Amino acid sequence: MRVLMVDGDAWRRAPAPATSPAAEEAEFLWELRKYVLLLATLAATVTYTAGLDPPGGFWTDNVGELLAGDPVLQKTYPGRYKAFFYCNATAFVASLVIVNLLLVRFLCRRRWWLRALQAAMILDMFGLMGAYAAGSSREAAMSAYILVLVILVCSYVSAHVLLYGLTTAQVSAPDAPERVERARKYLLIFATLAATVAYQAGLSTPGGFWLGSLENQHLAGDPMLRGNHPY
Repeated sequence: MRVLMVDGDAWRRAPAPATSPAAEEAEFLWELRKYVLLLATLAATVTYTAGLDPPGGFWTDNVGELLAGDPVLQKTYPGRYKAFFYCNATAFVASLVIVNLLLVRFLCRRRWWLRALQAAMILDMFGLMGAYAAGSSREAAMSAYILVLVILVCSYVSAHVLLYGLTTAQVSAPDAPERVERARKYLLIFATLAATVAYQAGLSTPGGFWLGSLENQHLAGDPMLRGNHPY
């Protein structure tokens, strides 16, 4: 820690002891571990909920081959339901893998730990993207729009991070790193909350879903809001 030294009538601040690169890297990995664990826990929560309550709802009566309790989307949009199911299941399993990689202590000492963690995070992200695109809409154009939008945003963020990493930032205020770290934590909490509620709202739209099909108007499992109030 920094201490104040007396030199005659003048006060001067003694320089803080320098930390080794290994210690700084260990501290960074520990902070990263806490953030990733939070994100993985929330991803596992939303994918678990979406798996048990899929978009489109469930059939309420036994009609022919349809049984009460079966997912509506599985009958009306079988391809879209399969895409949602497999992407959501992939994201759920990847989230559990991330949690186990972060909680089991002896795994953190393995050389392959960081690469496995990165691979699981990428798989989790693409699984969430695919499940949201397949479950939040019923049209191929809308799903493609969502994927293109996410890819553009991710590309912009990646380019911004790369360009920022190539530049040297000059920080003059002594408490700037602490303020940046506090802002980073608050922004992470806000972004995580926004992603969670947006994912759930996209799969379970306001107004509910149609339980029956009407020719040339809608199919069972379509959002009611899209038919009655499209805008």
